[in-house]
Amino acid sequence: MLCLDSSDGFSVWQHRVVEFVRERYGDSVRIGAGNVVDARGFNYLAEAGADFVKVGIGGGSICITRDQKGIGRGQATALAEIVPARDAYAEKTGMYVPVCSDGGIIHDSHMAIALAFGADFLMLGRYFARFDESPAPKVRGTGGQVLKEYWGEGSSRARNAARYGQGDMVFEEGVDGYVNYAGALADNVKVTLAKIRSTMISCGSTTLRQFHETAILEPVSQQTFVQNSEEVDRNDRPTVV
Repeated sequence: MLCLDSSDGFSVWQHRVVEFVRERYGDSVRIGAGNVVDARGFNYLAEAGADFVKVGIGGGSICITRDQKGIGRGQATALAEIVPARDAYAEKTGMYVPVCSDGGIIHDSHMAIALAFGADFLMLGRYFARFDESPAPKVRGTGGQVLKEYWGEGSSRARNAARYGQGDMVFEEGVDGYVNYAGALADNVKVTLAKIRSTMISCGSTTLRQFHETAILEPVSQQTFVQNSEEVDRNDRPTVV
């Protein structure tokens, strides 16, 4: 399996690579392409022969593409447009091209929201960077808190001529940072999956397709997240999923 991962996947270069792999290797190699944020980008890569398409530009916690280039879109808005395009493409061609939601996930509840929007699967960077199994070393933060290093592929730390063949970087599209250490992967994934299953059951579904059809997505204002009980009644908040 190959995955083309770019801050702008709606590109003739990706189209050519997908076509080349498909012509040279047929179906023996599965290839994903992206990232895109609208139906045009999805259809462009699906028609080239991509087996799945990644959605999301600028939503990652260590991605600064929106700040640097003004390119990107809110993750929910991108999924809301691309998921119907995926279904329309499948109905038209008989080929179902799964959608991967990439970026904007901080809490486990955000995974449930992305799946409720219709994503087939998720790409998680920050989530996995926190665990023992990630290659980054553990470091001590202020107050003795245990952290793990985390950096974006568009950061100067990750990008260099040896890996990308591009020479010196003109500007970054990613940054370095830290995430709170969370222990073993297996323990955390078990809890995360339990939360997602519980959310799906609360919405009356046992499959992702049912979840997409039965979940009620309700916009909320930033004020609903304010913890001060004098400003927000915690018992009267809109439900996100």
